[in-house]
Amino acid sequence: MAVAKWLNYLNYLILNNYMHYLYFVLIKKEECSTSNNAQEHANNLLENEGFTAQGFFGSGKADWYEIGGRWSGCLTECLMPLEYREELKKLYENSRTTNEEYEALWKKYKGDGKCPQTREHNWHRGQSDDNARILTKKLYEGLKQTYPETEIYCEEDCIETTIEQLQHDLYNLDNAEELFNNYWIVTVDYHN
Repeated sequence: MAVAKWLNYLNYLILNNYMHYLYFVLIKKEECSTSNNAQEHANNLLENEGFTAQGFFGSGKADWYEIGGRWSGCLTECLMPLEYREELKKLYENSRTTNEEYEALWKKYKGDGKCPQTREHNWHRGQSDDNARILTKKLYEGLKQTYPETEIYCEEDCIETTIEQLQHDLYNLDNAEELFNNYWIVTVDYHN
């Protein structure tokens, strides 16, 4: 029991430190047919674009990364009601929170799939289908509420922006609907 409490506290520290960062990759829907395809595509894209490139005269954005990682499940959580995310934050702040309490909160709000906080081997590349999802209006609104300043790379336009600025940088406000249901969004955990 003491080990589970320590692991929950460690999870809180990991998610709230300044070494691991959340990042997203946006991929046109027609490029990939499944979540796993989208995750692999994002991984290849980041490698090809030098996301972790190390060299004498420069370096990439990160020293290493993985798809999902410590942020596995965050897209699913953004689809949950705001009340869920507020209660989750309170659980994170309590170092004595148990896995059972995380599971109970997940079930209370009818979470889809495995509870992100209690997943085993959370940091294995491509481990979970919800590391990539089709970007819907509901998901985008949840992302803007939860991670507005998080950076996102759009393959199609080769730009990096924030979640909050995405619809402004890719489309004017009149065409924001083109953003929805036309892209995969992939979760990346990177270390710097």
